[in-house]
Amino acid sequence: MRPAHTRYSFYLKGLPYIALVAIAFNSYFAWIRYQSIYEQLESSRATSSSAVEEVKSPDFEYKVLQEIERLKTSHSNKTLNATFKDIGYTNFPAGRLDGAEDVVVVIKTGATEMYKALPIHMTTTLAHTPNYLLFSDHEQQIAQYKIQDALDEVSEGVMSGNKDFELYLDQKQFMSLGQSPEYLELKGGWELDKYKNIHMMKKTWKQRPNARWYLFIDADSYVMLSNLLPYLRGLDHTKRLYMGDVYKINDLDFAQGGTGYVISHGAMQHIMREDPDMPHKFEQMAKDSCCGDLVIGEVMKAHGIALSKTYPNFCGEGPARIGFLPENHCQPIITMHHMRPSEISDMWTFERHLAKPNRYILFQDLFDHFIYPHLRDDRNEWDGMSPIHGAVVELPSDLLEQKEKLFEEEKREKVWDFCKKTCQEKGENECMQFQVQKEECKIFSGIALGYKIPVTRDDRENFRSGWLMERIEKVKNMTCEQPKKSWPQDVVFGA
Repeated sequence: MRPAHTRYSFYLKGLPYIALVAIAFNSYFAWIRYQSIYEQLESSRATSSSAVEEVKSPDFEYKVLQEIERLKTSHSNKTLNATFKDIGYTNFPAGRLDGAEDVVVVIKTGATEMYKALPIHMTTTLAHTPNYLLFSDHEQQIAQYKIQDALDEVSEGVMSGNKDFELYLDQKQFMSLGQSPEYLELKGGWELDKYKNIHMMKKTWKQRPNARWYLFIDADSYVMLSNLLPYLRGLDHTKRLYMGDVYKINDLDFAQGGTGYVISHGAMQHIMREDPDMPHKFEQMAKDSCCGDLVIGEVMKAHGIALSKTYPNFCGEGPARIGFLPENHCQPIITMHHMRPSEISDMWTFERHLAKPNRYILFQDLFDHFIYPHLRDDRNEWDGMSPIHGAVVELPSDLLEQKEKLFEEEKREKVWDFCKKTCQEKGENECMQFQVQKEECKIFSGIALGYKIPVTRDDRENFRSGWLMERIEKVKNMTCEQPKKSWPQDVVFGA
């Protein structure tokens, strides 16, 4: 009988070939599985009447993500990326958006609100943003994300004896004892916030000096990167550009920070080379100012850099609070503000499904998906945002005289009838919706959804909103052949 080591040598020599055959079979069945997923996607797209309908039926995406998770352990990242590209997710995973590496997304928050506002960005905004920085008023770590202290270089002269920094010092003390500011309910975040912007600007330049563009937003902001990046590709980053939704205080035009503002490489380089100690020079102005974005406007003014207005593309509200105007319906939307975490999540899912090469996501798309399906002729206990966007209509004298003799419910009904009739008698471009709040009538030439008044409010029955649906149908059916750009001509053509 042959020795054992020679008896089994044939089988030992064949093991590598058996392993290769097993790997080949595994790859083949994985490929078959992916082909099945791809066919399901194509079938889903063929039966869907529109891109918006796809958003409402995300079952397929869920199945894809389940399958990817199952196969992660046996397939390389290269294979996974290729698969996502094959099935249409060209912007997934992180960093796949063309030009995203050229933009630094800078998010500002505060320690007292960090865990409420920032985590949603870690699974949405930052998921396809390879270049970002996070700033707060205290250095912290959330999982793998580092949040920097924007205020650790504030001069002692400004901080000492300054009540604005009481929160900053209290936070340090409490955190050294293992306490969290969000549970202690410390006050003073707004007063502290105004010192951050100028220091964030310098820190960002120091850490990312080679970026083409710098986008500064708040933690309750959302940026539609699939729209922003094509916009920026048409501009010259070497020029001194400062862009955002304009606010005016004391004759100073500045870009509102929550809506977001963009600074070009050329502008950042000019300021930081000409004035490397800029934050300390403007700290006293921050102390005497209302807000940090205004101080950035003062910095730009001091260096001769004018604000390029980006309204309506940079929008100061979220979908339910936006006043949709017919003239803006075909405009691309880039940023939104005052967004709740749930709204940011919904918007991220919406963007991922609708974004396509050479196709901007428009106000029309937001309106069709988030607003129009919820509009009605009449909604009780509903704030339609007309008081914010619209105008007050004075009640006629005869109605004012009747008010004293009527019960509360009768008063509201009379005012409602008057308000509705007033809106109907206005031209189509003058009134789309109206609202009665207690005994006050307000009308609006645009369209806003607003919110249902919470049941915890005792005055909720004083709110009632209405929409002229026939007029709104015409807006919904508008055709947007070519998105309009509202960037100033001198910016578009790089003058």
